Amino acid sequence: MTRPPRVSLAAIRSLDAIAVAGTFAAAARSLSLTQSALSQRIATLECSIGVELVNRSRTPVTLTEAGRVYLSDALRALEAFHSGLREIKGSDRVREVNIAVTLTTEGQIVEELLARASERLPSVTINTRLLWTSEVSDAVLAGKVDLAFARHPAWWGDLRVEHLWDTPLVLTVPLEHKFAGRTSISLRDLANEPLSVVPRALSPGSYDVVEAAFLSAGVLPRLVNSPVLAARARDLDSRTHIGSVGPKLAPGEQSVDLISIDIDERPAIGLHMVSRHSDQGRMDVAALTQVAREIAHERRTR
Repeated sequence: MTRPPRVSLAAIRSLDAIAVAGTFAAAARSLSLTQSALSQRIATLECSIGVELVNRSRTPVTLTEAGRVYLSDALRALEAFHSGLREIKGSDRVREVNIAVTLTTEGQIVEELLARASERLPSVTINTRLLWTSEVSDAVLAGKVDLAFARHPAWWGDLRVEHLWDTPLVLTVPLEHKFAGRTSISLRDLANEPLSVVPRALSPGSYDVVEAAFLSAGVLPRLVNSPVLAARARDLDSRTHIGSVGPKLAPGEQSVDLISIDIDERPAIGLHMVSRHSDQGRMDVAALTQVAREIAHERRTR
């Protein structure tokens, strides 16, 4: 019987760091390694298994298809290994992972993430909570939340922020709005229209992306901070009779009293995953982040 190649946990963590960071330099910093040491570690891993795992010619650096499959399987195997150790030691403690979402990310990924996690991580209990984007980074950094999904969150210190995919921005209006009959619209057509938004203090990243889209089109937007939107974004427009520009919601999330209209300039807003660098050794969190990456890869390649 051929003995399988020996692979270190450090090599798997290094591959994971490259997948997150997008460059060898950034990944090396996150692991407190020199770039040459990280490059050698990945080269040794590729040599030991006989497969190229990293696309080095691309910017940002990405994993090859074999690399994505290998990392996913490796993290799953590590989770099974640690699960077996807990069983041997007689530990019946159920682990918990706390996840945070925001108003416009709740339906984007969490339902699918929970469904897949229940199959792969039956020993992990996942708790979800709703936060404003402005609260996400502090909550993750303080350890109140292990993993969060937000749009353009703040990023500093021990935080690890990974872009998952972009969602189109759309104009959403109530049925009686003058633009309700349109199938598409230009941002220039909205130059004099008041548009409701979540106050920048609650969601600075989303606010800035919407404002930047208008400015790029040569339009100074009339953005109106709405307390109704702050209470419940998806019901705002049907009660205030004005439109809003925001991410396209998942099916079933939008009120039946509202219509979404495509924007000609095709602006988009990102969905990001937030965790802590110091949690890289937690296999439950690592396994969940890998599931999220799989969902993101499937979403981007549809």
